[in-house]
Amino acid sequence: MPSKMVQRLSERLYDPSKVWDTKVRFIGLVLKHVDASSRVLDLGAGSGWNPKYDTRLKGRCRQVVGLDVDPRMKDNPRLDHAVLGDITAVPLADQTFDVAFSMMVLEHLPEPARCAAEVYRILKPGGYFLVITPNICHYVSLAGRLTPHWFHRWYSRRMWSAQREAFPTYYRLNTVRSFPRPFEAVGFETVSVETVEPIPSYLAFSAPTFLLGALYERLVRSSSLFRGLRANIIGVFRRPPESRGNS
Repeated sequence: MPSKMVQRLSERLYDPSKVWDTKVRFIGLVLKHVDASSRVLDLGAGSGWNPKYDTRLKGRCRQVVGLDVDPRMKDNPRLDHAVLGDITAVPLADQTFDVAFSMMVLEHLPEPARCAAEVYRILKPGGYFLVITPNICHYVSLAGRLTPHWFHRWYSRRMWSAQREAFPTYYRLNTVRSFPRPFEAVGFETVSVETVEPIPSYLAFSAPTFLLGALYERLVRSSSLFRGLRANIIGVFRRPPESRGNS
């Protein structure tokens, strides 16, 4: 957990009235694409332990379905229905959902193109797929590539929660340039791709490292020239309304 000094620095450097957590910002974007009639698929829904992943979708739309290989998903209180399965081979019917989304999942896939094709298949024509994933050009992801998996598991549990699991990462589409390619290859239209830089929570283990992270955050947010160095990539993709059948 962050020290009191880091907490004071965070309160001084960051305006609490603004949304600095990128997951919360992403959830707001998802909410803009759904209504009461929407059927929504959460790819990699997990067990629901982290309150920052609360999509606030349940009860706002027709149905929220979760898909994950983790059997703990059945206990996720944010879902109307849980389906155990692989997001590269989705066990659901064609053109079933109005919106699909994934939060910090695609970096864990060795073949993200297979996931893109499956999401295209299960979305209705005109449906949206929203994605947030780390940027491999950011220092957090670079450090992740240089450290062993056991360290990721230890660090994740030390800094956040014993319930948080660290899965192997591949980063097969995690640059601004490469990110849209697998989606466009299967027929999606790219609506938007943006990069965001949050509070440097990964460096909150000491005041000096947190300050360095804050300086980095100020730099990469200062100009669009640095957009490729920000922490997370957010994409919105649309299956064209005139689509027919599978991709």
